[in-house]
Amino acid sequence: VATTTAAMLLEADGRLDLDEPVVRYLPWWAGPDRRRQQVTVRQLLVHRAGLAPFPDWFREGRGREDYRDAFATARLEYDPGTRTLYSDIGFITLGFIIEEVAGVPLDQFLETRVWEPMGMVDTGFTPDPDLLARIAPTEVDTLWRGVQVHGTVHDENAYAMGGVSGHAGLFSTAWDLAAFADLMLAGGELPACTPSIASGVACTRARLAPLRVLREESVRRWTRRADPSASFALGWDTPEGSTSSAGIFMSAQAFGHTGFTGTSIWIDHELDLFIVLLTNRVNPTRDNPRHIPLRRAVHDAVARAVSDHVVRAREL
Repeated sequence: VATTTAAMLLEADGRLDLDEPVVRYLPWWAGPDRRRQQVTVRQLLVHRAGLAPFPDWFREGRGREDYRDAFATARLEYDPGTRTLYSDIGFITLGFIIEEVAGVPLDQFLETRVWEPMGMVDTGFTPDPDLLARIAPTEVDTLWRGVQVHGTVHDENAYAMGGVSGHAGLFSTAWDLAAFADLMLAGGELPACTPSIASGVACTRARLAPLRVLREESVRRWTRRADPSASFALGWDTPEGSTSSAGIFMSAQAFGHTGFTGTSIWIDHELDLFIVLLTNRVNPTRDNPRHIPLRRAVHDAVARAVSDHVVRAREL
């Protein structure tokens, strides 16, 4: 919702080329591993850049400069482009690229280009302490911070970086995310609207005229599976197999993503449907897998409730 959208905007602006090497935008990223010179922005987006998945750099690093230093010395896990492995490092890198290209911090760029124009007033990084009563507490952290995490990002690396990162740290509500999902479902343009829960439209703030945020062509291209060998689109995921968090009734054209703390968003053009499901599976501990079958069951139930379209199980 954050980093991928920012990259979509910069590509549409002609300022970001997905097939250029990362070192064109971040020369310091090259490091001693020569294979890193060949890693492209596109490979970061589809998790084929050779990067490790979940580093524990937070135990030694503090602040963005420490993370830049860690990036500059880390070796790749495999040759770029040869396999797919989900990587937080890839999206942290994308956050740095966006800031370099845009010339402003990631959160500021998104506030200007997405959250504020769309009226997504409850969406952003590092929420104000005054909002604490509206924020669900997450894990009782017995490994590092020694507190129950509440009102700050759960992800340790994002926290160590200051709360704003390309891979984690975004706070939002189901209502704001419904407006975002509407945007994606509509091909990047929202109609004029008046806030009213009874309308069934996620209108967070009155819009007097249609609002174009993303190009329709960008939405279509970025949400299409990028490689037949894996489920990832550009930044997004697509349903695959019977174990997908999307369930088995979302169509093959659906796209979405999940977050570690239990957040989920899936959007399906074929069914004209989106589902935002925000569970809190890490409270009080991350050792809780019950959200996995629950999430699939909710998505299946909602998809099967569609009455104006023939809903069939996806080919698995």
